[in-house]
Amino acid sequence: MSIVFISAYGTTDVIGRAVRLGAFDFIRKPIHSEDLFSSLDRWCNKRKEAAEKTLEKVKKALLSDLDQ
Repeated sequence: MSIVFISAYGTTDVIGRAVRLGAFDFIRKPIHSEDLFSSLDRWCNKRKEAAEKTLEKVKKALLSDLDQ
């Protein structure tokens, strides 16, 4: 699960704690659409990269099984 933490209280301590606890991103209020869309774009790219890595692992495993 990915979480984007949104708060009006964006001190360095709060941001650091949110990230250490697993937040994917931190957006300060008031929310600007470009900040939200940028965060979503980064999340999508990260998920795409993870899916591509998983696909490559599956392909290697299948090819390895076929070679045996």
